[in-house]
Amino acid sequence: MKEIELSHGLYPVFVANTKERPFFATNIISFGSFADSIYEYMLKIWLQGGKVENMYREMWDRSVQGMHDHLLLKSTPSGLRYIAGLKPNTAQDKKENTLAYDRSMDHLACFMGGKCYRGRFFLHVYHFEFLWF
Repeated sequence: MKEIELSHGLYPVFVANTKERPFFATNIISFGSFADSIYEYMLKIWLQGGKVENMYREMWDRSVQGMHDHLLLKSTPSGLRYIAGLKPNTAQDKKENTLAYDRSMDHLACFMGGKCYRGRFFLHVYHFEFLWF
């Protein structure tokens, strides 16, 4: 996954392994179903592996930053924060290969709050503190 990761640290929900090297089979990005485990295991592998496989720690940091930069939205009119997804743009006036927000929070994305807390606690990373405000 490290070899095919995108620059913003977010991972599409489906990966295909039918060619010489794995590739993303879709451009749908979510922290919900089909995608939640990759983010969970980046942190778990680093922690349970004795904090020596820094590649997973770096992947986790990029993913959380990518979530903050691209998917953490504020609802209207209440102003509550939620983690959106990205999906192919289906608008008639769409530009080819563009993405649109899926302005709903997938049910398994609710666990990201706990994952971010666990990451903050074990990684002693305090720059994620502003994520929810």
